[in-house]
Amino acid sequence: MNVARLADLAGMLRVRPGQARPHNLVNTRPDLADMLARGKPAASLPDVLASLYSLCGHAQRLCATLAVDRARGIEVDRDGALELQVGSLCDQVRRVWMDWPGLL
Repeated sequence: MNVARLADLAGMLRVRPGQARPHNLVNTRPDLADMLARGKPAASLPDVLASLYSLCGHAQRLCATLAVDRARGIEVDRDGALELQVGSLCDQVRRVWMDWPGLL
């Protein structure tokens, strides 16, 4: 795969503060979530989304789990705040572990 095709796959998100909507946000990223989720069982969607969105994958998994549960009629009685905090802490520790040795 050449570099141009990789850039097309990644797309771009450009934020233009101060401009009126819809010109303040330009998104050329493909909708991979729809393509990867279509036809999959609902129970597998949280893991699919968490692997697709590696940045804060834990938050993607939690939100998808809550959405799927709610769509199934399962009463959701948790807010997930602690789960999000623990996941964010793990992400930060992982980044320190991976990035700092090369920077130091």
